[in-house]
Amino acid sequence: MQMGRPEGYLNFYPGLSSLTVPYHDLNHFFFSGHLMFTVAFFLEYWHLGWSRMSLLALFTVIIEWFMLILTR
Repeated sequence: MQMGRPEGYLNFYPGLSSLTVPYHDLNHFFFSGHLMFTVAFFLEYWHLGWSRMSLLALFTVIIEWFMLILTR
């Protein structure tokens, strides 16, 4: 049994295409900005040559990804 979606949550198509906003039904309500920022930090640290910080950020990415999959 699935829960019904809240009324009015769906974005309506404004006439312009978008790369980030879905204009169709989805089966989830949460986009992880936390994971996106951690990946961005990992890439920045890696680019700067900060190996310890990049490994810490990569470890955090893996933990966050696992927790998102687990709690889904």
